Amino acid sequence: MKRFFCFGKFMLSALTVLSALAAQLAAHAQSASPVEVVEQAVAAVGGVAALRSVKGLSLKADAQFWEPQQSYVADGEPRFIGDSRLSLTWDGEKDLSRSDWDRKFEYPFVEEKKYSEIVSPRYGAVSTAKGEVPMSDIRVAAYRRELEGASPVLLLKALDAPQKLSSLPDQILDGKLLPSVVFSDGDFKFTVLFDRSTKLPAAVRTLDDDWVYGDVNYDLVFDDWRSVDGVKIPYSQTYKVNNTVVGRVKYREIEINPPIAADTFAISDEARRDAITPAQGSVPYQWVIRRLFLGRFLDSNTVNYPSSTTGLKLVELSPNVQFVTGGSHNSLIVARKDHLIVFDAPINEWQSRWTIDAAKAKYPGKPIKYLVLTHHHNDHTGGARTYVAEGVAIIVAAPNKAHFETVFLAQHTISPDELQKDPKRANIIEFDDHVTLDDEFGEINLYKIVNPHAEGMLIGHLVNENIVWVTDLYSPIRDEDRSEMFVSFYEGLKKLGIAPGRIAGGHGGVVPRSEMEAIMAKR
Repeated sequence: MKRFFCFGKFMLSALTVLSALAAQLAAHAQSASPVEVVEQAVAAVGGVAALRSVKGLSLKADAQFWEPQQSYVADGEPRFIGDSRLSLTWDGEKDLSRSDWDRKFEYPFVEEKKYSEIVSPRYGAVSTAKGEVPMSDIRVAAYRRELEGASPVLLLKALDAPQKLSSLPDQILDGKLLPSVVFSDGDFKFTVLFDRSTKLPAAVRTLDDDWVYGDVNYDLVFDDWRSVDGVKIPYSQTYKVNNTVVGRVKYREIEINPPIAADTFAISDEARRDAITPAQGSVPYQWVIRRLFLGRFLDSNTVNYPSSTTGLKLVELSPNVQFVTGGSHNSLIVARKDHLIVFDAPINEWQSRWTIDAAKAKYPGKPIKYLVLTHHHNDHTGGARTYVAEGVAIIVAAPNKAHFETVFLAQHTISPDELQKDPKRANIIEFDDHVTLDDEFGEINLYKIVNPHAEGMLIGHLVNENIVWVTDLYSPIRDEDRSEMFVSFYEGLKKLGIAPGRIAGGHGGVVPRSEMEAIMAKR
């Protein structure tokens, strides 16, 4: 009876809370129509006439970026990427824009990059000191979506197309319920949230698919509104993925309707000829946007490999070892007596499906038993869910199990993957320092290794073939410098007493040990 009484008190308390929440929702129920909400916002920004007078603008800004899926500890503090300076010029009448970037990276490498992005409604180009190349269609699409979402005339565009506006229940931003509307503009669908008191836009939200997180809210949050020639502009803009900050832009200067030089948006005939019409329909927005933030976007319509190449391929390292290469990220297939083992699941479902099918074709009758994930970073694990859908067990080093449990339970309803369509319980095997996978074909030793890149990083040693698999710490062929990550890998091998004949990388290629020794000898 006492237990029932306590449960009853809990239920009564829960009902009280729910009733209070219902009352709050009712009090905040949106009585105004979507058009009226937008009209109020337009008036708050400066009015229809002021917004219609905006034909173009130029701005200078400081920017910072972070990447949560490149954290040192899984689900820990997002990795700071670096500081940037941005100059943007926009011609609203011709629908042309140019962004000039001066970027100083702290991660993944300390380096500087300068480049310009020039985008029209049909194509785009990237200009560097080395020349000009056409943008991939998915980059153009992502650029134009983000430009439109941040545009001071987005509200006016919505007001001019009321048939594209729809109502929406109040949405939550930073713990507050805010009036919201949806504006659908072709392939772009924006949820605009409004400050209840000022009527100004509080944020522009898009619903995206992330290959690791699944369904995510991607918010552009506005703050520090200032009047420029009668139009209010948010001088502070923060980008968030599920409320985690991934970017912050602060304007230093803004000029409305500036003089624009005739050659500002010029694109070479070659780049224009090779350019492709912006992608329609499914675009991996989160991958494109955040790889651009990271400075590591492969500007290719095929995402996983350069569009100028034939794609992924198997390179035989021994009769029982296949190197999956041809793209920006690699995997390794290892055949055992009656099963297969795969190292890493880069990028997305497409690459995993290709690798799984190639493995089955190369070694018919041998199912994949284990997927070994070297660490938690998204570019090497974004396709792991595909293996779970295949019933493959996942091997990780501590403390990564909890992270992957969450990943494999994530909902992917926006762009359903194989695991979403056919859910399976993940079998995740976690080890602390060392584990051996052994059968008649020989030993495979997995070692957790101390390094500055990611907690829970492992390397694999195929004993019979004397091949070591390593990801990120050293990228054979590509890496020529003695970095901190490289040294941690080299010293880890020495501590373990491993003298590999060959080293295969999650990036780059395959090299003999002598190449590694030559790098270590550099001062």
